[in-house]
Amino acid sequence: YMDHGKAIGDYAKPTCKVLCVGAPANANAIIVQNYAPSIPAENFHALTRVYHNRAKALLSSHTDSPLHSLKQIVTWGNSSNTIYPDLRNTLFNRVPI
Repeated sequence: YMDHGKAIGDYAKPTCKVLCVGAPANANAIIVQNYAPSIPAENFHALTRVYHNRAKALLSSHTDSPLHSLKQIVTWGNSSNTIYPDLRNTLFNRVPI
C-alpha cells in the first residue's frame, strides 16, 4: 500500500477521491493516505461493506427477519473486536427498530 500511496501522491490530482476496499480497509486507507500527502485527508474513504453485511445477517438471524426488510444499519470501527454495529437508525420494514 505504500507504493499505491506514493503513486497516488505523485500522479493524481489533489482533487481525486481514493476508496480503499481491501481488508482491513480503514488501516489501508490510513497507510495510503500517509504516503500521498498531496491529497487532502478528507478525500480518502474506506469501504467496510463486509462488516455491514455481517451485522445485517446477524440481526436478520436473531430476529428471524428477511435481509431485505432491514435498512440503514451502520458499523463503526476497524477490522478487530472494536467493530460496533450501530442500530440506532436501523429500519425494519421502514419502521425504526
